[in-house]
Amino acid sequence: MRLAPLMFVAILVVACGRKGASPEPEPNLPTAEVAAADAFGASGEMVSDVAFWSHPSVAFESLLLSAGEAGLRADRIETGDAIFEIPGRSDAIEVVYAGVGPSATGYLLVSGDGAMRLFRIHQDGAGFDPVALANAAFSASAFCAGGGAAPKVYEIDAGKLSVRALTIVADGAELGAARAIAAAEGATACHVDPLTQAVILVSRDGAIRRVDPANGASFGIALPDRLAPVSSALAIGRDETGAPVIQVALLDGPSATISLFDASDGHALGAVRIKATFDLGAVVTASRIAIGAANYGGVYRDGALAVVTSGDGAPVRLVPWNGVMGALSLAVPAVPDPRAPAGDAPEADVISIDVIEP
Repeated sequence: MRLAPLMFVAILVVACGRKGASPEPEPNLPTAEVAAADAFGASGEMVSDVAFWSHPSVAFESLLLSAGEAGLRADRIETGDAIFEIPGRSDAIEVVYAGVGPSATGYLLVSGDGAMRLFRIHQDGAGFDPVALANAAFSASAFCAGGGAAPKVYEIDAGKLSVRALTIVADGAELGAARAIAAAEGATACHVDPLTQAVILVSRDGAIRRVDPANGASFGIALPDRLAPVSSALAIGRDETGAPVIQVALLDGPSATISLFDASDGHALGAVRIKATFDLGAVVTASRIAIGAANYGGVYRDGALAVVTSGDGAPVRLVPWNGVMGALSLAVPAVPDPRAPAGDAPEADVISIDVIEP
């Protein structure tokens, strides 16, 4: 069995390219327990995916979006109120922000029944509208998206990672032709790092690697032992110096254990499970996770972890991200503005005048 040597090589390659990289910690870290603060959905409801939408100005008005056989649903994170629902089977969803700054508009990409659908989310979060999408045929096994001035959709299909431009205009949108950028044999999920625009690939054996979409260069990050994740997610933040803090979360479905890895050098940060509380039962098995890296107000001011369970009770449990970090004795990163993850966008109406002393 060549698992241990491969892990060593992957870590060595990354460490050689990073001066002062953190050492690999002890392999069998204990699993901590965290408490869910809220639950969403009706008992017995089948949820296939979840995502977060961040309000541009009022954190408490942000939304938790869910997809399943019954269709799409949006719930207010703060109150738990159902805001809107749209029927129609949905397999996977992703929120992308087109533009930079407070005026950037959130869009919901939805895959299901062999096609991609697109919805524009109202800036007040009170509803969303379908957007006519050209070239919407979809056969990939997984997708992810990056926003900003030039939104893109990345697809994993037939052992390749491809990119498609998402062009949005006033009366509709269009998905461009797929362009293969890297091999993705065994990959089951992808995530876009909004701070660098790199694509993080996760394989069925838990291997994590980073792909540069500009040239297709691939760098191994981690090869966890005895881990076959059913879902994964990316946590984004910055430390007190402003340096990026990127963490990859892998979900072991049968045990509902979520393992965290540092995306810079691959070292394990620990693992968590959701425990029982007075109001909510423990999550025994899970099928999907999502991490919202934004300020959603209150206990979710540092972001949130959503876990989909098929057990008793509500199908979606929400855990404050600062609770996850606290359980693992890790510093809580500062969450970015998802509409301007690289920093504040310049204000268009501000005139800059340089005063020159005579």
